[in-house]
Amino acid sequence: MEILKGRPMTRCDLEKKKLYDLMQFMAYHSRERLIELFQDCYADHRDINKVLQMITRRPGLLKLAGKTLMVMLEWIENRKYRQAAKQLCRKLNQLNITMVGPFNLTLSFHVVRFP
Repeated sequence: MEILKGRPMTRCDLEKKKLYDLMQFMAYHSRERLIELFQDCYADHRDINKVLQMITRRPGLLKLAGKTLMVMLEWIENRKYRQAAKQLCRKLNQLNITMVGPFNLTLSFHVVRFP
């Protein structure tokens, strides 16, 4: 409503809003699924959201090896968090996630072994 400033919504504005709402919906449910997967990786359930947020917002790098796109998270200093991140990566790798599209890449998640 702030963007429109009292003007009627055009079809283009409506389509943008629908797309934005869909992205929010997908992000929310993806996050909930990650939390569900992560619960088995970290023992203190009071900190699940905080630790998962720290892991998923870490910098890292992407490396393409054949048909595999490797997601490599930077070293995590805290041993307990690092072990939880490694376990989450193992669980995600067991799902054999492939990207939809012309390249048909498989995703592989890892935590860098050395600082």
